[in-house]
Amino acid sequence: MLVKSSIIQKILRKLRLEIATEEKQPPFVIFHDSTLRDMAAKQPKNYNEFLKVSGVGNKKAEKYGDAFLRAIAEYTENEPTASFTETENNVATEEKKSKKV
Repeated sequence: MLVKSSIIQKILRKLRLEIATEEKQPPFVIFHDSTLRDMAAKQPKNYNEFLKVSGVGNKKAEKYGDAFLRAIAEYTENEPTASFTETENNVATEEKKSKKV
């Protein structure tokens, strides 16, 4: 469970960084780390469930909900078919690529 949780958290943190960079904001302004942890734990499937994540209000849900819900949905769709090792390697490879750029 810890491995799966850390993978989804890395995915959500990467998305948060992309959004923050685009908006020229620090990542914590988008969502705090504790919000991403709760989001990873709850893995909301729709807007109403997204609103139940600690640190998500109407304004942030409207602004960022689609992107984060899409990322969670893609993760949950792909995770059952991928082994933990494959998923960890994919995340590690992406992190290495982003550091080289």
